[in-house]
Amino acid sequence: MIKSYGQSVYSEDGYRYGDREEIVKNYVDELKLQNLSVLNISGKEVTAEKFCNCIVDLIPLYNYQVFQDNYKNGKLLELFNANKDLKKLVDCLDENFSNNFKIDYKDVEKLGLTGYEKQSDTKFINQCVQGMSKANKTDNLNVTNNWILDYCECQLSKIKSSNYSIDELQNPKIGGRYHNEVILKCIEHAYNTN
Repeated sequence: MIKSYGQSVYSEDGYRYGDREEIVKNYVDELKLQNLSVLNISGKEVTAEKFCNCIVDLIPLYNYQVFQDNYKNGKLLELFNANKDLKKLVDCLDENFSNNFKIDYKDVEKLGLTGYEKQSDTKFINQCVQGMSKANKTDNLNVTNNWILDYCECQLSKIKSSNYSIDELQNPKIGGRYHNEVILKCIEHAYNTN
């Protein structure tokens, strides 16, 4: 799939990006600066290196300026989806995982990326509400269903608008950045709105 001469990677319109390994390294370094050495894709973890290798595989399919504009604006997945190349990315990632990992790209194609993201958001909210409802009963938190929903929606909003590592999300430490910026702020938000 790569238009290459040796290890060089070229855009569709002939722009030479440079050496493949160097391009991947630069993308990986950018992700790591955002604390994203591991990405969560459809509930499975993928290393930044694997993800970036798959992105570089798609570079030759696009005009240099189009790719760069979408990359800078954080719209690469939307670009791939609009050009029916999201399946190629998913297939590439799928090859990098064990056989029991399958990204449901049929849902991505059927719903479009925005619809798939909304479906994922709905799942997140539902799981959060279920977990908080259970904690409300077992720990006698004495909060209403509206409070729980406001808390969960706030959490999703803050997670999507910031860059937290997988470890921060799965193991929030008391006094840590995620704990202070998301959990405590969303508790405060839920109390203020109810």
